[in-house]
Amino acid sequence: GSPYPGVQMDEDFCSRLREGMRMRAPEYSTPE
Repeated sequence: GSPYPGVQMDEDFCSRLREGMRMRAPEYSTPE
């Protein structure tokens, strides 16, 4: 479902990106 040949890599990158954003997300930041 991805136009790029690196689907697996993209999924892993997205997953890591989400985790990174959560960890880097400031406490005063809202999930809005």
